[in-house]
Amino acid sequence: MHRLRLVATVAVLTASASTSSFAQTCVGRPDLTITRGSLGAEAQFVDGASSYAGRLGINNRTAFGGLTVGYVSLDGADDVSATSFGGDIGLERHLGASKRVHVCPIASLTYTNGPNNDPFTSNALSAGLGASFGGSLPLTPTLSLVPYASAGLLTVRSTAEGLGNSSSETETGGLLALGASFRFNDIVALTPSISVPVGFDNSDTVFSLGATIGFRRR
Repeated sequence: MHRLRLVATVAVLTASASTSSFAQTCVGRPDLTITRGSLGAEAQFVDGASSYAGRLGINNRTAFGGLTVGYVSLDGADDVSATSFGGDIGLERHLGASKRVHVCPIASLTYTNGPNNDPFTSNALSAGLGASFGGSLPLTPTLSLVPYASAGLLTVRSTAEGLGNSSSETETGGLLALGASFRFNDIVALTPSISVPVGFDNSDTVFSLGATIGFRRR
């Protein structure tokens, strides 16, 4: 049971990269209306573990999607780590007459392989569905502050095997996030944020720092 808790904690950490930090203006990313895709990287830190993820995104003016690859390292545990592969898809809509407030429904799916240490193997599949709200506040002609908030549901199916035994467990909980991006020329964004898992055993607040560069439309 303890190992399943560890697997679920790692899965929540890797899944949060897809559900909270790599969308668009609604979570501080480059502007959809002037970009056709993006490259992003994010570091996440939680008590006992850290993760690093990269994302390749594509988009049109109203929809976006991307593929994420991540790596998780457990503090104080030699040769015990996990890798993750995921994808996300979403839409961006404007609210209000000024169209400065953006809302994005987002769906994501993440597979996590590990943490494994002989003779134990484990994996997890995470599915998320949520929404993010954000808005752009110009500070200078080239710099904007983009605060955002997001909330969603996350379901994690964890499996562990070893010494002739196997066990699995499914958990469903919430994932809340707050952040504020510093966006340069609407195509480069630096984004500190926090994510708070709700309803998952032994899951702590995740602190993140992301960077994204968008590719301008021709």
